[in-house]
Amino acid sequence: RKGSLSATFLPLDKLVCRTMDLLLMRPCLFNHLQARGIH
Repeated sequence: RKGSLSATFLPLDKLVCRTMDLLLMRPCLFNHLQARGIH
């Protein structure tokens, strides 16, 4: 079960890292999304 759990969270972890990169590299995009009420 640990193996499947790891396989499930790995793409999620990549997505989080990628999202953080976007937030850090593109504050304008983050402000735009925040202005639209998308957190």
